[in-house]
Amino acid sequence: MAAALETTSQTRSASPAPAKGASRQRDIRLDVFRGLALLFITVTHTGRNWLMELLPSHFGFSSGTEMFVFCSGIASGLAFGALFLKRGFAMGMLRVAHRIWQIYWVHIASFIGVVALTMLLAGWFGRPDYVSNLQQDVLLTHPRQALFGLVTLTYLPPLFDILPLYVVLLAMIPLVMAARRLSPTLPFLLVGSAYVYLWTVGGPDLPGNPINPSQHWLFNPLGWQLLFFTGFFIAMKWLPTPAPGTPWALTASVTVLLASVPLSWHVLYENFGLFSYIREAVLPANDRSHFHLLRFVHFLAAAYLAVSLVAAYPGLMRSIPARILAMMGRETLAVFVASVPIAIVSGTMLDAYGTGLDIVLPVTLLGWAALVAVAYVTATLKARPWAKAPEPVEAAGAAAPLQLAMVGAKSPVRPG
Repeated sequence: MAAALETTSQTRSASPAPAKGASRQRDIRLDVFRGLALLFITVTHTGRNWLMELLPSHFGFSSGTEMFVFCSGIASGLAFGALFLKRGFAMGMLRVAHRIWQIYWVHIASFIGVVALTMLLAGWFGRPDYVSNLQQDVLLTHPRQALFGLVTLTYLPPLFDILPLYVVLLAMIPLVMAARRLSPTLPFLLVGSAYVYLWTVGGPDLPGNPINPSQHWLFNPLGWQLLFFTGFFIAMKWLPTPAPGTPWALTASVTVLLASVPLSWHVLYENFGLFSYIREAVLPANDRSHFHLLRFVHFLAAAYLAVSLVAAYPGLMRSIPARILAMMGRETLAVFVASVPIAIVSGTMLDAYGTGLDIVLPVTLLGWAALVAVAYVTATLKARPWAKAPEPVEAAGAAAPLQLAMVGAKSPVRPG
């Protein structure tokens, strides 16, 4: 993916400059991968959906979350990093602050909506445990602490971890851009030092439950910022990447992916003691929350192979599925927010009616179709069709009714 963007950037630099007022051409590959990540995340969030066992994340260390965060880093570099360079530091900070403000309130509003939905489903199906399973009962039993935790991002129930992480990562962009002003290598030292600090000194672990001090954020920003800013640096062309299809890079990527299978696929490491021993030795319990280096290496290998595949078969990006995924990727925030209630409703359906293939498959497909519908409606509303001027009526077409009215009295009336 990174190399694909680098190649695209080189192609654009060789092409004539667009006319003034022309919109910047989007790289469909970035949107396609973001849309794919959203589909994976929705399946993972759906309770009792055994199709998650077939996702790539069960055969390697990384998952759709890594894809989502990495693509967000690239998109932030293209949108915000470029603005810092073109419009200045103050305007860049203002734009980042505006985006943080949007995401913050979307997070709070979506939480309130999902709580209402969960309570409705719990009452409808007679399952009060639906509320407690998602730790939403904290809002009922300790409303003061829960509301304070909600607005301060210290109360993050399951399924509400990504947007707060994104808020913190966006807030770090001005620091990185300021570091770049001082030295070209300082942003890399800043990001690397924060990651090393987390894994050596430890912490800080941000609180995630106001009544349970031992519960912290599922995704520690100091760990996950490594992946986010890798995408950011690539988008800013600060970090070189091998071209798609480079032999040594392909060999290294395939080796990493194959070596990770026996350490990630539970069928193998649960039945072979050697694999289980190695897994426990190299992967600590907090490998996901602190973003272990193996997850980082595995994702880069998977991303490079995906980019090389797209480069070898460019027609894939012109297919109908790719266009649908790209539409979802362009409306990432709206689709992601919608994916949470869709996953909850889908999980409730599976809990109520079973997990046979005849139930799981249509429920999953209907959930994906709902995500596509959200993307389509959002794109339509963003286009503001009501603000477009109506097309002018042709002169001949406009004159005809007038002429007919003028001679209507003399025209013969045909019998009905």
